[in-house]
Amino acid sequence: MTAVSLSKEDLRAIHDRGLEEREVRRQLDIFEKGVKPIRLDRPATVGDGIIRISPHERGELLVLHDRAAGDGRMLKFVPASGAASRMFKDWHGCYRLGRFDSEGQKASFFRVLPKFAF
Repeated sequence: MTAVSLSKEDLRAIHDRGLEEREVRRQLDIFEKGVKPIRLDRPATVGDGIIRISPHERGELLVLHDRAAGDGRMLKFVPASGAASRMFKDWHGCYRLGRFDSEGQKASFFRVLPKFAF
């Protein structure tokens, strides 16, 4: 396990969040030592790693999402790379404003939407 020293404040924060010190140390160990790179076998496709959501399921999932967001259980979307951050930059701006700046921006958003991997 990691040799990272945890202060009394750290331990209190861990406990206050309902976490176990052992699990936090395990995760810190992963950050400290790193992980072996994985070798990809094949791309994910529908039926092999990707689930296609039916229109009926989509509605149910949107209700669950709205409920979770309303309860404060959805904090934010964090892209995993710089490229993804740039890709979603305009979307984040619109989200923060709660609207599109212009009809052109709105049209652009819906024009590129099918190109995204979701």
